[in-house]
This record gives sequence, structure tokens and C-alpha cells, in this order.
Amino acid sequence: MDISQVRDEPVISTLSFSKQVFRPDYKPSNIIRSELDVASFLSSHRCGTREKINFLVMGHNMCIHANIFTHFTSSTPEDAIAQKIVYDTIRHSGNNAIIYGDFPDLRNSKIISKVKEYSADTVHIQDILQFDGLYTQSQGEKKNIKVRKSLHHSL
Repeated sequence: MDISQVRDEPVISTLSFSKQVFRPDYKPSNIIRSELDVASFLSSHRCGTREKINFLVMGHNMCIHANIFTHFTSSTPEDAIAQKIVYDTIRHSGNNAIIYGDFPDLRNSKIISKVKEYSADTVHIQDILQFDGLYTQSQGEKKNIKVRKSLHHSL
């Protein structure tokens, strides 16, 4: 096979790595049952230094498939945010998502309805969580994540 026939694959960058995996007592729990499970999962991740909208991609069993970091720092443009959620959720073989971050209240946002529309109701937003203490200024800084607000859809 000629090397020129190989498809260009997208580069997938590693966004974070937790050293906890080297601990002998490490038992990953990536099944989400509540907003506290989300906070616990995120406390072991470095989420950067700026406030933004991110989301977790999960399958039918609410097991995390991916933690997606976006460049969106506000709830607009709703169309672009919804399209990204649908695209990445399907790309990572998921059908559920939880939007999280530190952003303005999304209670009146049309993101949930737009996700339903763009995915033909195959991608479901399970919750929208706002956290305090999610973003750190340095890698060594300890996070104290608190759930500030939850729309508590289905968890």
C-alpha cells in the first residue's frame, strides 16, 4: 500500500492526565448518577484557567465516554454550541451529555431544544451544571468544586 493512499486522520490532543492512575488503590468511577459524581470526576482533571462551557459525553449506561472542552465562554451562539454537542456526542458513541462549567445561567437558553432538533432527538442533555472552583490558576492548586446550580433534568 502506498503511503499517499492513507487517509489523513485528525490529530487528537491529550487535554489532561491524572497521576491518580498510578496509585495502587485507584478505582476509576466514571458512571454518573448525580451532580456530585460529576464534581468528583472533574476534581481530578485540570480544566484550565478560564471560564467556559464544557460537556461530558456519556452512553446509555451513563458511563463517561469523553470530557469535551470548548472555546465558548458564554451561552451564545446557541446554534454553534448545540451543533458541537451533537457532533462530539455522536463522534464519541454517546447519546447523553451533561453541560458543565462556570457560565451565565442557561435556564432560558435554547441549547437543549436545539440539541434535540439537530440530533433528531437522539442526543439528550441530562443536566446543566454550574460549578464554583472549577478553574485553577496553576496545576498544583487544589480545587474545591461546589455545585452552584443544576437544572437537574434527569440525573
